[in-house]
Amino acid sequence: MQGNKIFNAKIMSDPKFEMLLELFVANFDKRRISVGDLCAASTVPLSTALRHVEALEEQKFLVRAPDPLDARRWLVEPTEKTLNDVEALMGLFIDIY
Repeated sequence: MQGNKIFNAKIMSDPKFEMLLELFVANFDKRRISVGDLCAASTVPLSTALRHVEALEEQKFLVRAPDPLDARRWLVEPTEKTLNDVEALMGLFIDIY
């Protein structure tokens, strides 16, 4: 699949991919998304999802920041590269169909 040229094959079958899509859509909709919301999007247990969030942050797919309105929450945002890569991947799917 051509998408594997943008994202490695591992991420295409991983809850991380669902998280990246959620970040992309939230950014498009101009929605803030919390770590908890992102974990819920992954459909895996919370502890597993949190490990994926940490991995995505380490790999520079997303950044975390404290919520200025609620000190108990952390917000996540995709990096510019992530947005560009997901957009390119979506373009491949559109070209296929």
